[in-house]
Amino acid sequence: MSLELVLIGFSTVEAIPLYHLYPGGVALRLLSKPMRSLNCEYDLDVCEWARGPEVFVSVSIPFSVVENLMSRWGCDIVFLDGLEPLEFFKVGYLRERLGPHVTLASRAHGFTDVRVEVDYYLVEDLSVIVGDEVIRRNVVRFVEGLQSKGKPFELHVYIDNPYVEELGDIVGVAESSGAPLHVTVQNPRGGGPVRSLYEQLRRRVGVVYVHTRIYDEVDTRCPKCDTILLYRSGGALRGVNLRDSTCPKCGTKIQITGAVRGKTRESLLKIARGGVVWYNPLFYKSLQAGRAHSP
Repeated sequence: MSLELVLIGFSTVEAIPLYHLYPGGVALRLLSKPMRSLNCEYDLDVCEWARGPEVFVSVSIPFSVVENLMSRWGCDIVFLDGLEPLEFFKVGYLRERLGPHVTLASRAHGFTDVRVEVDYYLVEDLSVIVGDEVIRRNVVRFVEGLQSKGKPFELHVYIDNPYVEELGDIVGVAESSGAPLHVTVQNPRGGGPVRSLYEQLRRRVGVVYVHTRIYDEVDTRCPKCDTILLYRSGGALRGVNLRDSTCPKCGTKIQITGAVRGKTRESLLKIARGGVVWYNPLFYKSLQAGRAHSP
């Protein structure tokens, strides 16, 4: 069997953003064709995907390309990317072909049921940016399914303004589940409001990250003593201050899935620059032959 892909990419796991799955590692990203359209007018990747399936053209490639690129690029995970990749990809087939030793991760937006074949999830709440509260209810339901199956995940919420009220129920979900919480703010309204949002959330949720166009709060801090444990900037892991996934100062355990890979490879940063490098799958033969850059 083959895979239908819009783009093939590689990046740091931090650029996805996933911060607790192989920190400092490398992701092979498979971008799917969206299965639905949503109204979203912001300058965000997810808004580009939300334009709908008619905008994207998928290409059929042999699965051997994925295996080859994982080996050549030294990838730690295969990440299913896009608006709702769990609807598009044949996840059972992917799991069978990848084998149990490969970590399979995926975005999820609450449109589908939990798939046991996926090892790790980035669960995203789009309700504020698309103006549909049903999406938030679906995300809460999806998280409940993940918890019942013992699946690790991170939460990612998109909001318009740096106001904790816009997060609604998601704050409680993060608080009760202990999952890391990412918040992307479209209109930061200055450093003061962003910092205030971050501090408010840290008082309720153990591990929080805030992403804006003016500055980010992306270091992993110990929820007990505030020691910086993982230093990040520009989509990369820049330093590690952990002892066997615990805080070296107070001994608090930090949620990590997979090994900490250490600082992001300089060779990867030179190519991806902390973002993602996408390749058209039409040129997969060139990729396999090594005529494209590799990290």
